[in-house]
Amino acid sequence: MYCEVAGGRISYEVQGEGELLVLIHGGCLDRRMWDDQFAVFDLWKAPVTSQKINPPAMGRPGAIKAPTLVVVGEGDVPDILRIAEILQNGIPGATRVIIPGTGHMLNMQKPPEFNRIVLDFLTGLSQEATR
Repeated sequence: MYCEVAGGRISYEVQGEGELLVLIHGGCLDRRMWDDQFAVFDLWKAPVTSQKINPPAMGRPGAIKAPTLVVVGEGDVPDILRIAEILQNGIPGATRVIIPGTGHMLNMQKPPEFNRIVLDFLTGLSQEATR
């Protein structure tokens, strides 16, 4: 499935049951880096629906009710750092983690640290659900 956002398409899929988990990539870099990936994705899974998001999602982060983790590299471009701050401040209960010594590809620059942060967040959610 996909939705149109700011003249482009964001592909997504829904799997499993239970509480919604949303992974957002707030990229504003050269979008050509994604062209091949989108083409392959479209071959793998044809879009099912399309809808414009109105008003734009960035204007209403408070509508997100799912537990939210925002992870950003301290050396990322200023726009991404600002987006991470906007998300943390706008999404109720959101947690923002800044990984020192990384840029935009933080999950590849420090995989063990990135994985630990995400797994700790998910483990915390799991523990809260069992209380």
